Amino acid sequence: MNDRLQDAAFRWILSALAVQWRDTPAGALMRSESSAFWDAVKALAFQHRVAGPLYDRTLSHPALFPEHIIRWLRLVHSVNLLRCGHWSDEVSRLLRALAAAEVRVLLLKGWALAAVLYEGDLGRRPAGDLDIVVAPVHVGRCRKILAQLGYAGADIPELWPGFNVRYHASTYRGQTGSPSLTVDVHTRPWRCSFDPALVGELMDRAQPVRVGRAEALAPAAEDHLLCLCAHLTLNHQRENLLFRYHDLADLIHAKAEAFDWDAVLQRTANWGLVLEVQCALSALAALWPETVPAAVLSQVAEVRRTLWQRLAIRLVRLRVAANQGELIALLAVPGVRKLRFILEQMFPSPAYMRWRYCPRRPALLPFAYARRLVLGLRGLFS
Repeated sequence: MNDRLQDAAFRWILSALAVQWRDTPAGALMRSESSAFWDAVKALAFQHRVAGPLYDRTLSHPALFPEHIIRWLRLVHSVNLLRCGHWSDEVSRLLRALAAAEVRVLLLKGWALAAVLYEGDLGRRPAGDLDIVVAPVHVGRCRKILAQLGYAGADIPELWPGFNVRYHASTYRGQTGSPSLTVDVHTRPWRCSFDPALVGELMDRAQPVRVGRAEALAPAAEDHLLCLCAHLTLNHQRENLLFRYHDLADLIHAKAEAFDWDAVLQRTANWGLVLEVQCALSALAALWPETVPAAVLSQVAEVRRTLWQRLAIRLVRLRVAANQGELIALLAVPGVRKLRFILEQMFPSPAYMRWRYCPRRPALLPFAYARRLVLGLRGLFS
């Protein structure tokens, strides 16, 4: 696929996704007769995981899309339903069990977005792993319920015992189904968030949603936007997949004029998410300029940064450090915990190192640590 063709196909996808937000007249989308062009559109839609939302646009604006693309998107929608639908009953079972145990559950990302924006239609907004946030006091009860339902901890050992809970989430996999459902239990709404009141604050503003035959909570649109900005910057900065930015745009446009940008700016400052929000919203505005008001981008840039945050920006701009997500995660760790965070990642437990680097030759463990150190420095500074 040549670059010019790929660029034209990508721009067509951006325009097609934006018809929901713009007053787009019939025939406004380019209609190429080239089969190579439409093959490029299909390939990019799969690569960027936006075929489902594109199908959603054909329902509201069918006159804007060629008939053969509508047929293809309808087929993709059916495949998405088959692929994701078999998890819906299992998610309902899990959520009902947690509710019966009086564990409040806040959904994040795919399952929450499908429920809030697409009426639970997993064909239009596919969802895979179930991401739930629970209060730290309910973690033990949540683990007990998961065990009773046949879920087990991930086979991959932690860097150190308790590392996942300290900084992000614990992963559990079901023992039935093909493929089985994976559940990520978060005690923090994004990686390295340490405000003890944050989970309660998000749940107090959350909205009730239905997932299959169960009920749960989904964050308020402004809160969910901030959670997704943090997740994108900290965990998926190098992926650059379009669906992650489209999720942000969908949340904003779903509320239209009612979207509270003042609340976003205030919480960005209160929660220390300046870099995460600036990175994500700047990239979003480059894709769909009408989505983020220019005044908001200016105000985010003016939010006061700490010395550590200014240093991180400087290192990235000077190309001294390439992995901005890791730098931002480190900055989010308070005080002296930064040193522990660095050491735990650079020098994991012997159990993890043997599993990862020398499962058959444990005598090579000292060399594995040296390799880990070199790879870590190369990943951060190359």
